[in-house]
Amino acid sequence: MSAICSCVNGKTTSVIALTAVGMISSSTMASVTAPVVSMLWDASGDSVGQQVYNMNSESTEINDLGVAGWQFLGGTSGAIPSGGGDSPWSMQWDIRASGPSNVAGGSTAEFVNANLAVTNNTGGFQTFWALVTVNIAGFTNETVNMRGSVSGTVTDLLGDGAILRNQSAGPFAGDPMYQGLIGGVSARTMWPNGTAVNAGAFGSNGDGDTFGFPGDGGFESFNVVGSATTISVWLKVELSGFDIGTTVGSLEVYAAPAPGALALLGLGGLVGSRRRRS
Repeated sequence: MSAICSCVNGKTTSVIALTAVGMISSSTMASVTAPVVSMLWDASGDSVGQQVYNMNSESTEINDLGVAGWQFLGGTSGAIPSGGGDSPWSMQWDIRASGPSNVAGGSTAEFVNANLAVTNNTGGFQTFWALVTVNIAGFTNETVNMRGSVSGTVTDLLGDGAILRNQSAGPFAGDPMYQGLIGGVSARTMWPNGTAVNAGAFGSNGDGDTFGFPGDGGFESFNVVGSATTISVWLKVELSGFDIGTTVGSLEVYAAPAPGALALLGLGGLVGSRRRRS
């Protein structure tokens, strides 16, 4: 396996590009392999430190969804304290990513969608963050189109209210909850410092945001310098004690039409218009 260095908000993070062959659900032809997907994960409530999960070998279920890409399902939990007791947290993942059969099905997008549901089993706030990365065919020295989304839902379990928010203390306090990265470079952020989702006693509440969709004014562009062979979503939240927080982040990246192709499209429309008038 090879190590890649990703820079997030000026901070360097080690991302492992895992090269394992994808495990495939029984309904999928064995000749088709899943995309290579990894997750770098950390939680403040244990002393284990950053952990790397290989979605291709550590997911409990992998499904080929055709043009909707590939789905990776699984979960994990924090180490039980040396003195005994409960795990400080548990997490379930539902990750979807573009892959060979997705591209063959007609989609031109490279995409990753990470849905992470975390339970905080301690009485105080914990910070959780994940960097979910999918290996792609790549973009080289070109401008790409992109769009993405983020959402958060929090559920109170004890009747004292619940909060899902930006990290409020420590060296990374104030980081946005969402970042989309192309080739390890931050291309877009959402939910800046001060964002919070609150729920009342025994209640649940959610919120979300998007960029690059028609309602946002259309695609945003990003200039790829050099070669970008990965796309990632970075999600980081602070969750109140004995509560459940679900955070979802997505990033879609499209090759932008070349100027010549745009000119041909315009010419084609003009010719068609003239033909209809004749």
